[in-house]
Amino acid sequence: EYGETHEDAARREIAEETGFKLADPGLWVWTREHVFRFEGRFIRQLERYFVTSVPTFEARPVQLGAEEANFFSELRWWTLSEIGSSVEEFAPAALPELLSRLVQEGPPEHPITVGV
Repeated sequence: EYGETHEDAARREIAEETGFKLADPGLWVWTREHVFRFEGRFIRQLERYFVTSVPTFEARPVQLGAEEANFFSELRWWTLSEIGSSVEEFAPAALPELLSRLVQEGPPEHPITVGV
């Protein structure tokens, strides 16, 4: 949303899409620029990916727009191996490899650009 920090946007998106009230989005690890068409207009999105820990909770979408709801088919927890063996389309596209590296090596010293 206009005027939001990336951290505020992360908190809002997590609340809208999972119902969880995130206090701290955690450590910024990745960056991605994404251009796409949404609700009849082109959007240039500058994304930041954060890593944080949360308690176990049942995720439920709370507030989705009409077009967003058309693309929203399922919300669930994934294991690293499920992501690695899935045929689903992830963003960023290299998510399985990026997550594996994050788990094995820890967060990068500075946020890295992760592409499409």
